[in-house]
Amino acid sequence: PLAFYGGMVGTIYVQFAVTMCVSLCLSTFVAMTLSPALCSLVLRPPREKPLKIFAPFNMLVDGSRKFSNVFVGFLVRRSIFAVAVLAAFALAIWGISKAVPGSFLPEEDKGVVMCDVSLPEGASLERTMDSVRAFRDKARAIPEIDQTMAIAGFGMINGAGESSGMMFAKLRHWDERKERDQEAAKIKDKLMFLGMSPLGDTPEKKAAEADSRVICFTPPAIQGLGATGGLSFYLTSDGSVSSEELAAAADKLVLDIQNLTDARGNKLASSANNSFVANTPKLFLDLDREKAISLGVNISQLFFTLQSQLASYYINDFNMKGEAFYVKMQSEQDMRQSAESVLSLQVPTASGGSVPLSTLASLRYEMGSRVLQRYNKMDAAKLSAQCAPGVPSKTLMDAIEKIAIPKGCSIEWTDLSYQEKENQGQIVGLMALAMLFAYLFLVAQYESWSIPVPVMLTVSTAVLGAMLGVWLCSTDCAALLGKIGLAGLALSNHGFGAAGSLSIYAQLGLVMLIGLSAKNAILMVEFSKQEREAGKSITEAGINGFNMRYRAVLMTAWSFIFGVIPLVFATGAGANSRTAIGVTTGCGMLMATFVGIMLTPGLYSFFQRLREGVKHLFHMKTSVELAAERRAEEDRG
Repeated sequence: PLAFYGGMVGTIYVQFAVTMCVSLCLSTFVAMTLSPALCSLVLRPPREKPLKIFAPFNMLVDGSRKFSNVFVGFLVRRSIFAVAVLAAFALAIWGISKAVPGSFLPEEDKGVVMCDVSLPEGASLERTMDSVRAFRDKARAIPEIDQTMAIAGFGMINGAGESSGMMFAKLRHWDERKERDQEAAKIKDKLMFLGMSPLGDTPEKKAAEADSRVICFTPPAIQGLGATGGLSFYLTSDGSVSSEELAAAADKLVLDIQNLTDARGNKLASSANNSFVANTPKLFLDLDREKAISLGVNISQLFFTLQSQLASYYINDFNMKGEAFYVKMQSEQDMRQSAESVLSLQVPTASGGSVPLSTLASLRYEMGSRVLQRYNKMDAAKLSAQCAPGVPSKTLMDAIEKIAIPKGCSIEWTDLSYQEKENQGQIVGLMALAMLFAYLFLVAQYESWSIPVPVMLTVSTAVLGAMLGVWLCSTDCAALLGKIGLAGLALSNHGFGAAGSLSIYAQLGLVMLIGLSAKNAILMVEFSKQEREAGKSITEAGINGFNMRYRAVLMTAWSFIFGVIPLVFATGAGANSRTAIGVTTGCGMLMATFVGIMLTPGLYSFFQRLREGVKHLFHMKTSVELAAERRAEEDRG
């Protein structure tokens, strides 16, 4: 079912589904062809006494099987307790799912940090350049930063403007940054701290830095969905709110987001920004068109003069020494630095003369918006917010949606935040579809609607283990441990914070656990079914199936658990996504191995008794009776 999920999330799911299906098909082919041939070549008759090197291991496996038999025997004989344990697990999954926060994609270390530098509206480009250079010089002092590139005149939040600038900090290779405090998120926090303290070596630089505001970002997890990581959304207006009122509402919303706290008083957002401003000083040209026409000035020629002198006008291009050069016309810098320079421009007339622009027009200052933004055909102000360390994005999104906003305004999520909003709650349906497909396949395999039920129900143990693993890595668990004085044991404080939310990668791990945990139960139920058809009692069939397949189930489960350990402790590029999958699948398989395999025989005995009881009630032959008849026919034959 994952392969047919749509949208941006479906693209990730399709890659996972295709990879798993193709690899499992190849594995099945090898298991049915090459593996038997290898067994005939490699395996030898068993020794009467195994080598001493294997004795401790065999003692451990046999001891754990005998210990588990005590609980298995109890659950098989009193199978109603197995159902009660299963119900308790389902209740625990529901409770933990409420405590586990949700997110879209974990923040990854892509080896670069982006910084936006903005000064008050109306600041000159030269002043912005001084501020950006001063911040760049401070950033170079951080040892994890390899290279920097600073730009003045264009910002990541406000776009083009003389009061905006930005800086890119390229970090050293991941092999040189193996410590947790050397990750991109930590470097981002250091750069944010540097931007808050003016440390210029001259009074001019200190003044420029004091007026500047520095906001740092890491790149989005998926390139192309937004320019920066974090949350992205619009505050839209239905037209009943003016631009000035919309800008004021956006500024107030930014302050409210920065003041958001959880129940323990911890901040939810490290920063929030508004890219829409309505107080940009602008020059407005009042043109007297009638006077211009009376003096023989063509209006289009007047506008052409303004463009070619103040902006630039493309004339042509020419080739020289193998390179192409563009020719553009524009006044020298000192001829366009003030309003008086604009009014002194000479505009040609139809008679061949010229008149100064001051004769035809006047200039006045006014405040307004630099850029008018639209979203879904509505007036909009684009905002962004960065989650505080350890705070999942869904927690901050839910808190933002509860903030009171003016009438006529609404919040619309965009970029990665929109994808996350669309994906919320979808994992329940995907899990249900995946379990339905697996159940129907087992129904066809066993030719029974009831035998596959205990197999599918044991998946709940793996899901509970996965949810527990995610919760143990979350900030909620860290807060709980902090209250009892064990904050140092919190996994989120030791680099596992990325696995502390139900991200897409954790959801993929949950879907993977359906097959992994069901495989263990299938091995036991299959042998219990054969034992029952051979004439054994339900109790004996359940216990024998557990004992015969205990070692095989244990070996396959532990081999997988050891295989995901590198994912759990992954570092470098893409480490957070691997950690999310590793923690989810690893903890899920641990629970399925320690608890699920002991619960499976009890569930089998419960549903087998229920199945045979229903068949006797309706005078139907059971599989045991049918098997006995087949054996009798074979004996007569």
